[in-house]
Amino acid sequence: MIGIAAIYSDELIQFGGQTLTANIVTMSVFGAIVMYIISMLALFKLRRTAPNMERSFKAPFYPYFPAFALGAAVISLVTMVYYNQLVAGVFAVFLVLGYLYFLLTGRQRQVAPMDLMLEE
Repeated sequence: MIGIAAIYSDELIQFGGQTLTANIVTMSVFGAIVMYIISMLALFKLRRTAPNMERSFKAPFYPYFPAFALGAAVISLVTMVYYNQLVAGVFAVFLVLGYLYFLLTGRQRQVAPMDLMLEE
């Protein structure tokens, strides 16, 4: 519904010199790059903290290819921020708000498994 409204209002709403749809796509790219960076960092941390854990996949030429991928993703993120500073700011605000929501609902997530067990 929001996507359809964005398409029809594309020419009416401009933000940061781009149409609304272009900004939505740019924000999704920010999200994808950040998640990719987090995944690469998690790979390195898990390999360091649990080196003998059984893996369901192999990272080819570890640690060289993953390090290259991490470096390329960081360069991509820096470039995206440089060329889209206003959208990056909005993305950062949404990221902080999402994290705050995550922190504030932590107690509910801890209680939720117990509620499910009590219903059974």
